[in-house]
Amino acid sequence: MENLLIATNAVIPFVVYILLGMLAKRSGAVKESFLKELNGVVFKVFFPFIMFNNLYAVDFSRLSNAFYVVFATPVAAASYPMAQSMGGDADLAGEYVVISTLLSIFTIFGWILLLKNMALI
Repeated sequence: MENLLIATNAVIPFVVYILLGMLAKRSGAVKESFLKELNGVVFKVFFPFIMFNNLYAVDFSRLSNAFYVVFATPVAAASYPMAQSMGGDADLAGEYVVISTLLSIFTIFGWILLLKNMALI
């Protein structure tokens, strides 16, 4: 239940940003060009700040299972469409998704073996 509370606290600011943007766009209060510039600022400034703040607030010593870190190894599949929409190298992002997912088959096994031998799981 505590992990759900932590996850909810991490997601709520993003939901608020999405709702504010939707309301501003539907009301016509902002232009499309401004939204594109604001999108870049949000992803380059506010998103890292919020993620760092949330990670700083988490007490990792209280997490009872090391799998939270282990299963975070593959690159998120959402990185391809995000790179594509932001004008980045979408093909490279797609390659990273495929390569990291294939490598995670071995790295996850290695992490599980290591953590099992250390009696952490």
